[in-house]
Amino acid sequence: MDDAERFGDVFRAHGGALDLTQLPPPMSIGLGEQLAFLRAAAPDVTSGFILNRAFNAVASLRDGREFLGIFVGAPLLLARFAYCFLSDPFTLTQIGDSSAESVRYDTIAALRQRKWPIEGPWEYLPRDTLRFHAAQQLCFCMNLVLFFHEIGHIELCHLEYLERETGVRDYVEMRASSASQEEALIVRTLEWDADHTALLSSLKAWKWFCRRYDYSAISALGVANAWWTAVQLLFWTMAFADPHDEGRPPTHPSPWTRIVNARMVAQSFGFVPELESQPVTGSADGVLDWLLRHRLYDVGMVTAAAGPKSVNAVVQELAEIGDCYRAIVDRLGRFQEAREKRTGRRIQRPPLGTPIA
Repeated sequence: MDDAERFGDVFRAHGGALDLTQLPPPMSIGLGEQLAFLRAAAPDVTSGFILNRAFNAVASLRDGREFLGIFVGAPLLLARFAYCFLSDPFTLTQIGDSSAESVRYDTIAALRQRKWPIEGPWEYLPRDTLRFHAAQQLCFCMNLVLFFHEIGHIELCHLEYLERETGVRDYVEMRASSASQEEALIVRTLEWDADHTALLSSLKAWKWFCRRYDYSAISALGVANAWWTAVQLLFWTMAFADPHDEGRPPTHPSPWTRIVNARMVAQSFGFVPELESQPVTGSADGVLDWLLRHRLYDVGMVTAAAGPKSVNAVVQELAEIGDCYRAIVDRLGRFQEAREKRTGRRIQRPPLGTPIA
């Protein structure tokens, strides 16, 4: 059984492997380029797309081998959000000719109904050429963060930890099952852990791509602010795709906490101090304003409409995560040492301190 067959077998219950050759050329080419990057970024992991239109990803350990499957619905939804964002004449008006754009309310209505089909139509694409390319580039950056986040679950040894603690072999990003308060806090901490390495790795890769290739479409934003916009779009899209059920403890940090943490990580460790002047809530033509104008939010976002969660709430969540992280980091480190001996690869863990510090 070759890698492709093994991948399909491992993730058969989730939909099996996606055959890119069955997709229309623009989509198959784009997803093929994303898959090539994913495999280059984690050569020891058998990676691919899963034929499932939900927004999700799953990592798995089978017989000592590591597998990572991205549901095709994830990059599809990120693309919908990025393209619809730039096809709105009131967003990022400094890029191209925003007056050429018009909102496709049928696409927005479909998104509200949690529909983002593989098939067209494609009328929601930005009409201005520069804005179209800017949307492509922001979408790629969103996928960079997502891919490094999912790779982080493997390379930071979250799978080994959960397998030893709970017997679970699969790390499913968006979890449907309920968890205890303690289990949810552990998973929330692992999500913060993956966020941290994804933010730094994606920022480094994004800077490299912007230097090496023609990314002039986002020049009006600047490299750091384009990354910051993509990060906000990603975390709000993930919150949209998996709205928190008040009846169960959350397994992901709140979007506000993730965004606040992202700016701190970028400023403190990514060497982009220019983000200090950027408000967490964004500008009138930014991400949150666009989400709220088109009602692409859940109840939690409505509460956040007037501004971010209180500073105390964000600090409290990060402090809880910090305490949990200190309690499990030594064990995670031992798993990483064993993996490094096996693969020769090891990525840096977040600094051992309260994340807010």
